[in-house]
Amino acid sequence: MKTTFLKTLLLSCVAVLMISCTEDLEDLVKPPSVVGVWELESMEYDVRTEAIKNGEVFSIDHTGTAEIFGLKMNISDDPTNTFLAEGYYTVEIPSDLAGETFKEVFPFMDVHKRGTWLKESDRLMYFNFEGLPEIEAEILKFSSTKLVISYEVTVEDEIEGTLSTNTINGLYTFSKE
Repeated sequence: MKTTFLKTLLLSCVAVLMISCTEDLEDLVKPPSVVGVWELESMEYDVRTEAIKNGEVFSIDHTGTAEIFGLKMNISDDPTNTFLAEGYYTVEIPSDLAGETFKEVFPFMDVHKRGTWLKESDRLMYFNFEGLPEIEAEILKFSSTKLVISYEVTVEDEIEGTLSTNTINGLYTFSKE
């Protein structure tokens, strides 16, 4: 009789501990939220521009990084999942054209980009900016404090009557405030 009572007591204690531990684990397994203010730490990119002028094909390759001066992206989960990116950064663009290398620095002042976002899975996120095609971003790293995304987008442009196609590959690293 004592043995049965002790077994029942022991099983009850184990059951209480398992339920308690399971509830604690659920709190620990809660995934991080993308909602919040993210500060851009670094930006790398590769751009391939192809243009045709007077029947001749020109290709220009740009690779570089940005110097960040406080660009922040506020991601909200309001009913339309909006984001607002604001700040300032410069991009140094070293380019090769017909065997000649040159560098130019382009400032992006008073950046004010608004759009919508969708996080489809742990690996994909979509951004919609006005005037650009939807950007499908691959999530390379995501935690409660770090977000690293990469993307590829193709944009057509016309400069002085010459149509060009720009294929842009970007890598953005954000830290959460």
